[in-house]
Amino acid sequence: MFQFKKLLSFTFIASLLISIVLGSTSVVKADAFTEDGNLHVTNYIPIKIDEYNKEPDFIKQLSPMDKANIIKEIELLEYASSLSDIIKSEGVEIGGIYYDETSKQLVLQIISEEQKYDLQKFVNGYDNVKFQLVKFSINKLNEARNVISDLMDSRKIQGLRGHWIDIKNNKIMVLVEDFSTKELLNEYINNEMFDVAKIIKIEDQIKSGEHVTSVSGGGNCTVGFHGLVGTQNVSITAGHCRPLGGLSWKYGTTTIGNLTTYTSGNTISDAGYIELSSFSYVEVTEKITGTVIGGANDAGNEMEGLGISISAPSSSSLITGTVTDVGVEIDFGGQNGFNKISNLRLTTATSTNSGDSGAPVITLRYNSNKGRFEYIIQGIHKGLIVMQLSNGSNVTRQVYSAYNKTYNALGLSAIYVAA
Repeated sequence: MFQFKKLLSFTFIASLLISIVLGSTSVVKADAFTEDGNLHVTNYIPIKIDEYNKEPDFIKQLSPMDKANIIKEIELLEYASSLSDIIKSEGVEIGGIYYDETSKQLVLQIISEEQKYDLQKFVNGYDNVKFQLVKFSINKLNEARNVISDLMDSRKIQGLRGHWIDIKNNKIMVLVEDFSTKELLNEYINNEMFDVAKIIKIEDQIKSGEHVTSVSGGGNCTVGFHGLVGTQNVSITAGHCRPLGGLSWKYGTTTIGNLTTYTSGNTISDAGYIELSSFSYVEVTEKITGTVIGGANDAGNEMEGLGISISAPSSSSLITGTVTDVGVEIDFGGQNGFNKISNLRLTTATSTNSGDSGAPVITLRYNSNKGRFEYIIQGIHKGLIVMQLSNGSNVTRQVYSAYNKTYNALGLSAIYVAA
C-alpha cells in the first residue's frame, strides 16, 4: 500500500454524482476500464471559455492532406489503445501491440502464423497494420515478470531496482544496480525472456523552473492540471515537490495555496496537490499553445509508440516524444521519500529541465463534434532516468505517472476540462 500524507484537514467527498451542479457548472461522469481490468471513473467539470485555439499553430501550418493524415493517425491510435482488450475478450493470446512511428504502422505481434487469420477481422479497414511473429505471448512474459517482482520484493536477489515488459523487443527489461545480477536471474527465468539495464541516475526535476514557486525558496514545480477534492479546488503537481519545495506555493508573486497532500513510500504515482485559495487560478487551456484540455486518459491504456508532449514551462515549449514502455515498476530507494512506484511510463521526451516536475504529459486528439483539436491528459512528469544497456550504450528516458493512477492516489473527486 502507498503512504498518503495530509498536513491540513479538508472536507472529503468520496465521489460526485453526475447530477451534482457546482455553481452553474455540471459534473459529467466518464467511465473506463483500466489496464488492470478495474472500472475507473473520472468526473469532468466542463468550463466554458470564449477564447482558445481550435488548432495548435503546428497544425495550422499543415496542408489539408497532411492535416487529414494527422487526424487519421490519431483515430487509429485511439482504436488501437482498446484493441488489446478486444482481442483478449475473444480468447486470442498474442504477443503485444505497439505503434511504429517510423513506418506509421500499427504492429500486432503474433505467436503463430495462423493467428493472422484470427486477428484480421479486428483490423479490417485499416491499411497501415502489419503482423510481427514473436516467441513469447504477453501472458508468458507477465508470468516471468511476476517471478522477478517476487524476487525484488523479497530481496532474495539484491540489486534489483525495477522491471517492465519491452513490447517491441518481446522481452522483460530488468533494472539492476550491477550487470552481475543477470547471472543470478538466469537461475529463475529463461534468459531469452529478459535483458538487463544498469541504473546510472534518477533525477527529479525541481530546482530552477517556473509556473509555481515554493514560498520558502525550496524550489519550483509545474501544475499538471486542476481538479476538486470534495469542494476544494486543487492544482495537481508532482508529490516530490512537497519534501523538496515546502508547504506554501505561489504563482509569480501571489501565494496561491498550500501543498497539503502528497504520495510517498510504495505508491502508484508521484503526485500531490495544492489547495487553492481561489477558483481564479483554475485553467483549462494548455499554456504554450492555447489549445484546450478536453479530457484525460481514464483507462490508462497508452501503448508503446504513442506520441506524447510535455508542456514544459522551463523551455516555454512543447517537448515531444514517444512512449517506449508502460507498466513500469521502479524502486527509487527512498529518494525524495519514494520507494517502489508501479505503473509508471517511460518516453523519449527527455529535453525537460529542472522545474518541470508535475508538468502535464498530453496527447492531441480531434473532437469532430466540437470541430477542434484538444489535448488529453496522460499523466504528470516525474523526472529522468539514465540507464546503461547490456551492449554498453547509455539511454535516457523521461518518467511520468499515469493520469488514472494519479486521480486514484490523490482521491480526486473531479477534474476541470473545457466545455
